[in-house]
Amino acid sequence: MIFTTSCNQTTTEEQLMPMYMRDIGHFIDTTFTDSTDLNLIVDFKYMDTIKKINECSMEKSIELYSKIIYSDSYTEFPIFEVKNSNNSVLIVGDKSLCSTIWAMFLIDRSSTTIKKVEIYYKAVMSGLGAEISNAEFEEQFINLPIPISGHSFGLKQDEEIIIQGENIINGISGATLSSKTVIEISNKLEIYKEYLN
Repeated sequence: MIFTTSCNQTTTEEQLMPMYMRDIGHFIDTTFTDSTDLNLIVDFKYMDTIKKINECSMEKSIELYSKIIYSDSYTEFPIFEVKNSNNSVLIVGDKSLCSTIWAMFLIDRSSTTIKKVEIYYKAVMSGLGAEISNAEFEEQFINLPIPISGHSFGLKQDEEIIIQGENIINGISGATLSSKTVIEISNKLEIYKEYLN
């Protein structure tokens, strides 16, 4: 999913809340609608600065999700546990002057395997790095384990390994910087080591 922004466009957290709830709900269940209560399908938790897992409100989770997108630094991470399952949605991201890239991962906690991924891209210039949200790129992550040691993911770009890792992902031609950023943020899943073990 791609977002483009301009300097004089402002969006309040109140406007973003329904969008984030919809993103998470639809990511978990494609039949999710605006009238569905996200509280019915998700338990809200977060990992604090000392890696302790805490329960929290939906509002706190959405606020932490928003910080991943809009803040230069964040130290707490939202966790969306899917009720009656071993699945959790984990969100990681990175912000630069030109763009913000973040990804939602649906993780099977029992096998620490990725079941689904969606990459989001918010750019200052429309179209820049847009290919990273293509299904072909995202699908390379499906069914991969997260070893949680060293670099879980590496990058192969134009037949050359440019980032070492357990699971090598093929980068997108002409989008080397964006591909590298996706791998770097995917390796941030390792911060959830205590939660996933």
